[in-house]
Amino acid sequence: MQLVSTSPAIDAPAASSINRLFGLLPRIELPFFIILLLAHLIPVGTGSYFPTADGPTHLYNADLLKNLVTGDSLANQFHLINTRLDPNWFAHILLAGMLFFLSAGVAEKVILCLYLIAFPLAFRFVIMQLNRRAAFLSLLAFPFLYNYVFQFGFYNYCLSLVFLFLIIGYWLRINYRFTQVNTVVLMTLITLVYITHPLSYLFSGLVSGTLVLERFGIFRKPEWKLLLINLLKLGLIYLPTGLLMLYYIWSHSDQQDLTLNHAISLYLYKLLTLDAIRFMGQTEKFFVLLVAGLLAWGGFQAVRQLFRERLQHSAPLLIVLAVTLVLYLVIPNALAGEEYIKPRLALTCYLFLILFFTTANWPVTVRSIFMIGTLLVAGGFLAYRTTEYRKAQAGAEEILTARNYIKPHSVMLPIKFDAPEQMPYGQRVSFRRELHPFNSIVNYLPIGKDVISLSNYEARTFSFPLLWQYNRIPDFGKLDRLEEYVSSQVMSIEHYENTIKQSVDYVVILGLDSLSHPIYQRSLGQELNTYYKSVYTSPNRLVRVYEKVE
Repeated sequence: MQLVSTSPAIDAPAASSINRLFGLLPRIELPFFIILLLAHLIPVGTGSYFPTADGPTHLYNADLLKNLVTGDSLANQFHLINTRLDPNWFAHILLAGMLFFLSAGVAEKVILCLYLIAFPLAFRFVIMQLNRRAAFLSLLAFPFLYNYVFQFGFYNYCLSLVFLFLIIGYWLRINYRFTQVNTVVLMTLITLVYITHPLSYLFSGLVSGTLVLERFGIFRKPEWKLLLINLLKLGLIYLPTGLLMLYYIWSHSDQQDLTLNHAISLYLYKLLTLDAIRFMGQTEKFFVLLVAGLLAWGGFQAVRQLFRERLQHSAPLLIVLAVTLVLYLVIPNALAGEEYIKPRLALTCYLFLILFFTTANWPVTVRSIFMIGTLLVAGGFLAYRTTEYRKAQAGAEEILTARNYIKPHSVMLPIKFDAPEQMPYGQRVSFRRELHPFNSIVNYLPIGKDVISLSNYEARTFSFPLLWQYNRIPDFGKLDRLEEYVSSQVMSIEHYENTIKQSVDYVVILGLDSLSHPIYQRSLGQELNTYYKSVYTSPNRLVRVYEKVE
């Protein structure tokens, strides 16, 4: 007698439901994208301060730039406008413009939200032009949204990625048609990416050029006449900003460090462990590992199919990815006045890798599982970081209370003692040691008051719109790295007054235990006791304000 099993009949409805669910998920990925887009605004939207390392200094310099433009102020005595038309201007110009009708806190939130909204949308725009069936990959933008570069407060580079992806997406959308409108739009985007950051400008030219090579057959039988004509048209579009870029490279030639990096194995390890998106504590390693798994899975899917057939746009994307990887491994971390080049390049590597994933044909089930994994990782990342940001915001709010005790039209000397990630009541924010959220928070204090902050290290470079006047450049080393001067140097307020040729009206000290610090006990405390009076100490001793006695 033949036995008939009924288990398939029982399991069939469940299997059918799962298949329907997996088939449905890729079709409704847009609502998930919108939910993640809105959710990632929460850390910036809560509290009056969002902790980035250099953000306060960018905002302060935008305020000084506004003061220089509007008329006579103390800023005119200490600063001047950089006449070099260098990149890294966009965020400052945008902030300075908003400060004419918005408060400083609101203006900064606007530029942060602009990036947090525009970056995922621009990235999705490119993916939709490459392969509409791969739209679900745009969800991978969110684990990379709050990245190491953004946390440093490098607003220009973050915004430049928006323009980079808009250029790539628009170039694919117009399908190499050089009409008048298309040419004007491209030139506008190229100009914007140039004044935002030079790296993204160069990458936009690299991607555009390789796409032209693919379109006119350099990877098969070339159409030489059409190829040369379109390369010439592309070159003419880039010509005005290209000349500016050559001038920028030449003007910074004295700052070039062309020594090849010998620690290639170390930086390759950092790249593989996604160091460019990890900046908070050990807990993040779990989420970073999950993101690495998603990238490995996506790479496997794309490479497996690449060996079987030639995929559209795979060749130019692989070329760009390879060039970015080589640059990341060999060039030094500081180049032409720029620092932290490698995290920028690493982040760009990851993003180009995701774009390469779009060339694969993803089965429906694989797409659904990938979507679920991406949603869980992005949500977990956001939840953990939001908790840490709230700790930092609590300490920031206390430090910002010192603003009420600094009078307008004065000179302020900030001095930082303790590890800035230490919070009230013994709490600590789990930021990486080299990336602390209070690196330049003191530069929020003078905004809107026409106050000169002697810790304005940004104006010492030629990479931004504002410069110190050559005869009033403070010594920033003692301000930002006091621990290096404990045994060899003596902090002296008189030293700064002699440098800037003007009295220091306020000394602002950050640090819980500053009064017991060797530098304070050696000379600084004596000067403060003799020439200054204490006007404010915050409840948890995070900040102290001293005013010069008349």
